[in-house]
Amino acid sequence: MSTVRRILSCSLAGGLLAVSTFAQTATSIRVPNMPSTGSDNLPIAAAPSRYQQWFAAAELQATARFPVRIRSMGFIAGQVLQPGSTVDIEIRMAHMASGLPSSTFANNLVTDNTLVFPRANVTLVANPAPGARIATFNFSTEFWWNGTSSVVVDLKVFGNGNGNQSYLYSCQSVIGAFGRTMRLFAPGTPSSQTTATVSQNGQGLLTEFDYVDGITVSYGTGCLGGGNQVPVAGTVGGLPIPPNPNWGYSISNAAALATTLLVVGGNNTNYAGTPLPIDLSVIGANGCFLRAEALVFFPSSTTAAGTGVVPIPIPGVVLRRRQLFAQWFVLDALAPNGVLSASQGLWTIFG
Repeated sequence: MSTVRRILSCSLAGGLLAVSTFAQTATSIRVPNMPSTGSDNLPIAAAPSRYQQWFAAAELQATARFPVRIRSMGFIAGQVLQPGSTVDIEIRMAHMASGLPSSTFANNLVTDNTLVFPRANVTLVANPAPGARIATFNFSTEFWWNGTSSVVVDLKVFGNGNGNQSYLYSCQSVIGAFGRTMRLFAPGTPSSQTTATVSQNGQGLLTEFDYVDGITVSYGTGCLGGGNQVPVAGTVGGLPIPPNPNWGYSISNAAALATTLLVVGGNNTNYAGTPLPIDLSVIGANGCFLRAEALVFFPSSTTAAGTGVVPIPIPGVVLRRRQLFAQWFVLDALAPNGVLSASQGLWTIFG
């Protein structure tokens, strides 16, 4: 049995895993997760403008549940009284850890700010039926939702095929969804708009995101080693999607030529009945915490550049939505605690 299968079978229920074709089919999630209560032509069928919409993390978690890779999005047709035209649009996405967005657009695009849809002219569906999409915006760069943060979508509408004038081509929207979604809006050339002139909590377009599984995200923090550096955990070999013989865990920014230990398990909530994270000051490693269930251990060492890799080939079996949690530890006498340093945790959801 392969390493990944052994870890998963020890840490998760489910028995043996069957062979799969591994074709990734996108799943759609509509947010906010509620029926439409209105219809709005902003910003798609309006004059040039900048528009942001915030979605609470709980709205995505209701369907996605885990971190996912968002690869496209669309809006839902409402009352359409004029044929579809074209829209000259650019789309960005970002995470917000907490709170509601501010009226300053840039303040809402700080974390993982990603240009998912570069500026392009998109042809809207001519006469969409109510409930159908007006268009699907296929991302050039996937947005990796971390599973815990709220999301902001930033739309810059530079023009449309209706002479840049508003027209009666509306999308389904919500009103009264306080704390679930919020929109910010400023008319005019979008590249020059820095501050919203309209901010409406509880109002915005119903939006569909299309996502697939197979992602690794960081959580928690590490602790300092020698040279005032915190080791950084990562992965190599592409996405965690079976089969992938080249996949594995990596470490960088660590002490050179040092002994390391990679711990891997099936959760980041408890270890042998003790809640995680566990304060490692009990072994003299002040400032360090165990953040992953230490079920399987991989001893290794770093290179002269302070890097290292532990290969974990992913076998050709069904692993979709199976999870692994991992963390690196580095024996480092030059660390502030004189014992070791540690990386942040890594949360992998297989595709």
